[in-house]
Amino acid sequence: MKRLFRSAAAWRLTALTVVVALSALASKPPAALGVATQPTVAVIQFVNGAKAPQTAVSALSNALYQAVQSSGRFTAVGGGPLKVNAAINGDDMTAGLEAGAKAGASEILLGEVLQINRSTVTYRLSAYRVDPLAFIRSQVFSQPNSSTAGLVSGFVTNLSTLHAPRTAVGMIYSVTDGVHADLGTSTGFSLGQRFNVMRNGTKVAEAQIATIQLNDASMTVSNTTSGYSPAIGDQLVGTEPLPAIAPAPSNRVNTFNPLALLVVAGAALLAIGHHGQPANVVPAPSPTFTVAPSFSVTGISTGAPPNPTFVFTFSQPVDTTTVDFATTTFASYQIMHGGIQPNPPAPLTNLGGAPPTFDGTHTVLTVSSSGTIVFGDQVTFTFTSAIHDIFGDALIPHSQPFGPFSTARHPAAGSQKPGPAPGAPKPQSVTPQAPRAPKPQAPKDPHGPHVPR
Repeated sequence: MKRLFRSAAAWRLTALTVVVALSALASKPPAALGVATQPTVAVIQFVNGAKAPQTAVSALSNALYQAVQSSGRFTAVGGGPLKVNAAINGDDMTAGLEAGAKAGASEILLGEVLQINRSTVTYRLSAYRVDPLAFIRSQVFSQPNSSTAGLVSGFVTNLSTLHAPRTAVGMIYSVTDGVHADLGTSTGFSLGQRFNVMRNGTKVAEAQIATIQLNDASMTVSNTTSGYSPAIGDQLVGTEPLPAIAPAPSNRVNTFNPLALLVVAGAALLAIGHHGQPANVVPAPSPTFTVAPSFSVTGISTGAPPNPTFVFTFSQPVDTTTVDFATTTFASYQIMHGGIQPNPPAPLTNLGGAPPTFDGTHTVLTVSSSGTIVFGDQVTFTFTSAIHDIFGDALIPHSQPFGPFSTARHPAAGSQKPGPAPGAPKPQSVTPQAPRAPKPQAPKDPHGPHVPR
């Protein structure tokens, strides 16, 4: 009786089985390939299970990519986190494997945001080897939203956890013609490896691998307790740990051909995950952030006095729970009337319009004004480092002027009659007409009643 492996998704097991079964058909004679000094890893953009702002999801994905680059144990490939379309059932493993193969990765990292708030972010990371396909490890992690540098450092630790040594565990599944266990080379076991035999949590014997195949091994049993006889279901616990991922079979030369694998195995996998529709792989641009803070803001203005509107875009979601625009601690404005000395800094709420408002992503701030700014004025907005993003990074202080706001161009004096007074009806256009000739009139009677005699 083979040991059954528990899985959160039967679909994933099906996909893994299909790829492993078909990958042999995709093999070709080995090419002359260089030997990589360390594993190449492709980071797949986080799945937004927590419905967090998309900018936060991108920041987490970029931080994970940066962690791979700075870990010293892996080489990041793909130019940044790779965006893929998940399967119809929401699983992104197949599309991620395809993207990783195209990027030349030996391993992929899948992430999902489970919960995010001001203080912490909780997420799941899963690692898979691309060829030959193998599951490495999946685990839920949580870390503080301290800073971008803190996230990167936390992800580096997570990578070490995912690639930590495994406990060597197996089980006796047959006692016919010897003792046989599910300890094969495909899962990283080797000839001569030693185990403690456990029954009901108690050590009852010791065992060693005598012969080994791809998926099973024959065991020699020694140092048994009184009355012990090997039985199906006895657990084998290794005396030494295994590497995080089982090595490729020793008789398997590097025959991985990404194009052939995708052609042969892709149809079956994509039919499962996408109903025949190919995954859309979009390499993201190289991440522009560094470990140093890069939380910044830019702005534009729309409309004209007396009611212009100002829109500011922040590079990361703002922690709006701590911002108060009724003070000058976080932001302020100054107006210079006609080029003279500017007014003292004032809170944004003093502009007279609707209260300053962030959009749903917490990255776009709209500031309205009403009657405070007139033509000829210049207004300067200042944002301070007291503003923080949801990861705890302080804003790079920023001042941005707008104006002076100029009036519409007027014609030269005397070139035109003054327009109608305010509130007067708009004059109607009239089509010019030729002058009419005066009507002939009969001569007046000189003796008429109006002529004095």
